Amino acid sequence: MNAVGIAYATLAADRLTNLKMLMDAMINAETAYVTPVLKALFLIYLGRQLLMMNYGYLSGKTFVSTILRSGIVILLVTKAGAYVQYVRDPIFDRIPQALAAMASSAVGGGATVTMNPAQQFDQAALAINAVTAQTLALNTGWSVSAFGNYLAASLSNGGAQTILGCICAVWLLGVTMLAIVLCFGKVILLFELFDRTRGWVGAWLGKLIGVLAFGFGANILLALQMTELMALLNRVHLNLPSNGAEAVGVLMSVVSNIVLDLLTMVALPAAVGFGSGIAASVAAPAVGLALRGGVGAAGTAGRALASTVRASRPIRN
Repeated sequence: MNAVGIAYATLAADRLTNLKMLMDAMINAETAYVTPVLKALFLIYLGRQLLMMNYGYLSGKTFVSTILRSGIVILLVTKAGAYVQYVRDPIFDRIPQALAAMASSAVGGGATVTMNPAQQFDQAALAINAVTAQTLALNTGWSVSAFGNYLAASLSNGGAQTILGCICAVWLLGVTMLAIVLCFGKVILLFELFDRTRGWVGAWLGKLIGVLAFGFGANILLALQMTELMALLNRVHLNLPSNGAEAVGVLMSVVSNIVLDLLTMVALPAAVGFGSGIAASVAAPAVGLALRGGVGAAGTAGRALASTVRASRPIRN
């Protein structure tokens, strides 16, 4: 059982499906409303450029370059399929998936990764539960020490699952931000036609670059973390100590490793949010939330460990 009570694969599939439906609806609506306006704007723009070239205010080379640029904008804006094929799908789907698969394959020794990030979350959650079950099985006695170890293992499992859920939330945040920025692409591209509004397109590209860096970086980092975490959990599963207290200590070390993964993930927007403040702006609240969760989990694990230590001391008369 994970922290959210539902399979991560189901949760992520629902979110990605809803985001794609939102983007499709926005893109189709923008195409329907923008196409007539764009035709009128292009005729005005073309007439202006012809007049300027006729009176010597514009060179033939500049005229050709502006017409070519306008043609590309018109193709992307008036054809919903063109924007989806050349902009949305590569940025939202194909490139992140390829980067994640490449990172997982590199860390995993060249093995082909067939699971998406959400499925890897589910696999990690099940592996944590399996290691916890092994640890609990070693602490089923009726002694105070066994009870303390049992409590510490249960709390460690809860902390690990909660932190894993926070990592998933940060990953989904990057995907959601990317989808929202892509929704406005078709309208923003209209401003590429005119010199005075062309800077707005550059500003949008800056936002897009920042969110792209966050999204791509999150996919790469997540692939590395999940591959390393599964390797660690598999080693722990095969080599778990037979002593109950030692097994609890190993489980807590797994939790500390997941805490470090969370801190790395929430710091990612500030590290890669170049070209835009939008990605970096989410780092502060995300880091604050993660730190509060991490401190809470660490405090819980610390109290459980202290209880285990006190329970293991001999009782004096």
